[in-house]
Amino acid sequence: MTRIILKSRLREFWPRHGGLLALGLACLFSSVLIYSGVAIAFLKVPLAASKMQILAETLLLATALMSAFFLVVRMLARRSIPQLGCALASILYILTSVVYGYFVLFEIDQDSAYGVLACFVALADVGMLLLWGKVCAERLGIRQALLIIGLASVLTAAISCLYALLPTVGFIGLFVLVSIVAAVIPLLLQFAAHPLYDRAPQESVEAETDLDTESQSQIPRLSSRIGSLLDVILIPSLGMIAFAFVMAIMRTEFRESQVPYLAMLALCGLGIVVFSLVKTSRFSLTGGMQLTFLPVMALLLLAVIAITENIAAGEELTTILTYALYTSAVIITLSALCAVAHAGEFSSEVIFLATILAFSAASYLGQNVASCFDAAYINTAVTVITTVYAFILVLSRYVRLHKDSSWDEIELAQTSDGRGHMTYEAITLQSIGSKTEDAVAQLSLRHKLTKREEEILMYLAEGHNGAYIASVLFISPNTARTHIHNIYRKLGVSSREEILRLTHEPQ
Repeated sequence: MTRIILKSRLREFWPRHGGLLALGLACLFSSVLIYSGVAIAFLKVPLAASKMQILAETLLLATALMSAFFLVVRMLARRSIPQLGCALASILYILTSVVYGYFVLFEIDQDSAYGVLACFVALADVGMLLLWGKVCAERLGIRQALLIIGLASVLTAAISCLYALLPTVGFIGLFVLVSIVAAVIPLLLQFAAHPLYDRAPQESVEAETDLDTESQSQIPRLSSRIGSLLDVILIPSLGMIAFAFVMAIMRTEFRESQVPYLAMLALCGLGIVVFSLVKTSRFSLTGGMQLTFLPVMALLLLAVIAITENIAAGEELTTILTYALYTSAVIITLSALCAVAHAGEFSSEVIFLATILAFSAASYLGQNVASCFDAAYINTAVTVITTVYAFILVLSRYVRLHKDSSWDEIELAQTSDGRGHMTYEAITLQSIGSKTEDAVAQLSLRHKLTKREEEILMYLAEGHNGAYIASVLFISPNTARTHIHNIYRKLGVSSREEILRLTHEPQ
């Protein structure tokens, strides 16, 4: 019975071209050199191992600087990267993979050559990650993102196992092949003859929020956008940052315990796929996965570290749980970022440039921190990072709950006019049926609401506050407020109680 249900929900939620997306992302994760898992695969080749320090540090620093530069330009210019740029990024990605494979295979032993190559690899990685971010943003909501990225993680573990098993020539050949697949698939999806979008394009929220800000200077508008951006990506990005930093400082142990890591990557990916299929309630930006599951996992890891400190098998168990925590965190983070980009408030380029910057900077910092400590203190450093990560997540949950309650108190105060109308509590206890949906559709048509405003009006009709709406739509609270304000203005109402009467009472 469970198997039938999973198959049914898989058919329901499987995105268009989902197989290509999962395969392409797996190839991307298995070939992008800023990811520690790919870099460590080359350490079995003696020359590559001796040059990895130069390549990795130059690559990570160059990636951080380039992504920061492109992010500033994108935020100021507010222009998308042209499709020609995407094609050039794909070509450069393939070329740099071939050249690096050539360097390793034919034992090129020049430090300056690896430094120059690292700069070109950084440019190729940034371009390729932006291209894939655009592809995923157009096609993947949160449930689809969890499904596809979880499956891609399983495939990534399988490809990494092949890397470890194959001889040097076969390994490098597979690496180049995987890089070609990762570069070609997004081009096939982007340049197809017909649109492959799984959703109607959302209207630009940046344009909407500027309607009443013509007299404002550019700096306040930019600072406002930056604040809204941080509001939606900061907490999800913590998982990515923690993953990058921990993998960097555990690089030596990571190399020696690659099998447990790959096993955890596959198991966590599979578990998230199943969870995305069986969960029936709505996913949200501040929901149970980000601010409940991950903090509990982190606290469990800390408890195991404390309990098994003097037990023989304690170190192995700690390593396995560490990998389980941070692989789960990075899969959930990537899925949340895809959902934020899919929501359309910010361009995928802004979101993923900020993510690349955070990831590469955390990896670079982790490598430098690891070089300053003796190997005996690495586990202590991981414990400290996990403690800080858990504390921030728990604190974030408290702050979010406080903001949500404050927002709800304000909105509830607006609904208590004492004039005998249907109360907020009474209306929200009623079932939301087809009549309410019809009423929302009619109001939207009559008052010329946008698609996003109609969607938010439906949530308001269900009795939800702005904080909840922002969370389930993966948009910032400021943008949710803007949409709600526009809905009030277009409908000629001043409180949520009037919205509820319009959508529930007979017209």
